[in-house]
Amino acid sequence: MDIKKTSIYLFSVIFALFCLFFTAASLLVPSFWHGSQAQFVLPNGKLNFSLGQALALLLFSSITVLFYLALYRIFSRLTAAWLKGIAAGLFSLLLLIESIVIILFRGMQPPEIDGGHIYLIALHMLKYGTLAGDLHYLQLYPNNLPITVARYLLYRFFAFGNPANYMLVDKIAATVFLDAGIFFSWLLVVKLSNHKSGNLLLVLTITCLPFFLYIPYFYTESLALMFPSLTAYVWYRYSRTKRPACLLLLGLLLALGCQIRENMVLFIPALLIYMLYVLRPKKVVIGLLIILAAFLPATFGAQAYYKHLGFQPDNSLKAPATHWVVLGLSRQGKYNTADTLLSLSKPTQQEKKQADIALIKKRIEKRGTSGLIKLWAVKAVRTFSVGSQSYTSYGNNPDHFSAAYRYVFGSQKQLLLFIIQFLHAAALFLLTLSALRFFRVKKYDINLLLQICLFGSFLFFIFLWEAEPRYSLLFTPFMLIGAVYGLEELHHLLDRKILIASDHKWSPVTIGRLVLAGYLLTSLVICAVLNQNNLTQAKAKYQDYAVNQVQHRGTRYGRVDARHNVEQTFITDKPFNRVAFKPVRYSGKANYRLSLLAQNGNSERTVFQRTFTSRKKAIHGSDAFLLKKYLPGGGRHYKMRISEVSGSPGSKLTLFVNGGGSMFEQQDMYPKGQFFQNGKAIKNTDLTFSASREFISPYMKHRVYYSLFLASALMVAVYTWSSLVPFERDSAEERPLNVRQRAVR
Repeated sequence: MDIKKTSIYLFSVIFALFCLFFTAASLLVPSFWHGSQAQFVLPNGKLNFSLGQALALLLFSSITVLFYLALYRIFSRLTAAWLKGIAAGLFSLLLLIESIVIILFRGMQPPEIDGGHIYLIALHMLKYGTLAGDLHYLQLYPNNLPITVARYLLYRFFAFGNPANYMLVDKIAATVFLDAGIFFSWLLVVKLSNHKSGNLLLVLTITCLPFFLYIPYFYTESLALMFPSLTAYVWYRYSRTKRPACLLLLGLLLALGCQIRENMVLFIPALLIYMLYVLRPKKVVIGLLIILAAFLPATFGAQAYYKHLGFQPDNSLKAPATHWVVLGLSRQGKYNTADTLLSLSKPTQQEKKQADIALIKKRIEKRGTSGLIKLWAVKAVRTFSVGSQSYTSYGNNPDHFSAAYRYVFGSQKQLLLFIIQFLHAAALFLLTLSALRFFRVKKYDINLLLQICLFGSFLFFIFLWEAEPRYSLLFTPFMLIGAVYGLEELHHLLDRKILIASDHKWSPVTIGRLVLAGYLLTSLVICAVLNQNNLTQAKAKYQDYAVNQVQHRGTRYGRVDARHNVEQTFITDKPFNRVAFKPVRYSGKANYRLSLLAQNGNSERTVFQRTFTSRKKAIHGSDAFLLKKYLPGGGRHYKMRISEVSGSPGSKLTLFVNGGGSMFEQQDMYPKGQFFQNGKAIKNTDLTFSASREFISPYMKHRVYYSLFLASALMVAVYTWSSLVPFERDSAEERPLNVRQRAVR
């Protein structure tokens, strides 16, 4: 057997096993209905999941896969004109979804991490026109330099000098680059196959909700999402035309993509491996030289531009590559402050690397084989099985806490996370099936290139690098294209090879499909009945926030004792009847007083007052107070004051604040208020506190609950209808996948 084919057979099996593991793990996520952020390993080290939820995810993801299969059949019966019209409608729907996200979350502010730091540096550049200065974040992580410069340029040329436009510019730029990525993914599939497959890709893209929910968060993925699809399409153009200009353009795009998001570099070894399969060795060398002829000048030119803007790297701060390997071996393989401080404590690059290598060896020896396998499994699940890709972690700083925010980013987002998760599980299952393609067609097509790139991403983040759910977002377009190939394979496995044998309306095949549909509908009814009470009748306390300043970074704290008090001013746009703050600790025994004062110009009036003790029971880590009546919103100004009434000598209350003292640039996370210690305003500092309307209600209304099941029942109905109508083979205009692809020699 040909050694090339043998190697791809083996690769396809391994790729399928990885995807199958991700698919299975995506059904075993911890319960969405308790807690906020999914964590796969608890402090006790045990895997935590809900069997009932896993079965529900399996049910809904199975229905989703069958619905996609039904769309495949339906699209196969339509003319090219109809398919093009549907494509136009799907693109319009994409734009509508993006517009809704921008409108609903237009005031979303940068978070306190990553995107928040580059936002502050971009403002610094607008003010001073240079990257010179004590830019600690960029010195430590210079990989964020390109996205910082890109943000500065966007503000400079598209905000028209108005800071009020900055957030809108962020979101429009993210949308434009996302749409470019989606368009080139669609165009690639249409060129390789037909409009039917292009429409299926658009449907899968619409159901990949994190694409749209990351629009409010401007960071590297915001601009980098365009490049995977665009580079794959340019390679396709080269495979058809063999023009060197395509390779030059490919090199330029790779250089830009790697500048914005460094893990775009994973496409380069994937492309090299693929070229070895489809090109003669001589053409591989020539092709690489042409790509490098554009890649290297663009890369060096970018570095020269950063120096022109005033950036001078400081090697005493810069984290070496080994730093991310250290993070990848930490608990859950993610970022942590202790490892960062270790890197900062060493003054030279050589000492940093030596310390990192020593820690890497120590952690490998301490974990052993079983510990490493467990860590790798956790990283794999966190990075590739979490459907939300952790979009909620970066949306905690809105300018207004609307009902939409509550259900998308806030305390009632569980339903949306559930929907995202079963859609993600369905896409992963189809991606698994795409690995079977080579066994059928035995051709080295674009699907193989995308699989190699995805597999490289799997290996890189599981076994080597620091990993976060967000990191899988960059190559998600490849995953969706692979899912389309997987849907093609599912069709061939079922309709073409097994079930097309009999055309009789009531054949055993048709009866089997009806039985499957009946089983799914029965399961939906059972699922609806079993969960109805918990989700539509059982009541719980929820908060409709007017203010929710949750951050508490930095080394400063608020102090309340016999000689110190704290105050925090704030503005509310809606009524509230609950306030809370977050204590660090109580020392000694004392009585304290919380007062709320309504401010009107220079006058103040006490509207609420409550005395509490150091024995007060905290709720979710915060001391909360329920008011007897609602205080009005409408943009009114208030002040919260906490003071000591009486206590033993040395007693004190220490409070969390978000303020100075952290290692990076400090963003004012609540600019509408001000923190005071003993009447003195502390710059860029706010108390960790909230003001909200507390209400008691079921998680969701009956009509919303049943609409989910009704939509799923309609999907089953569409599948059943598509199964009963006789199947027609693709027309000459709508060729199956890979008909136009030919090996490049």
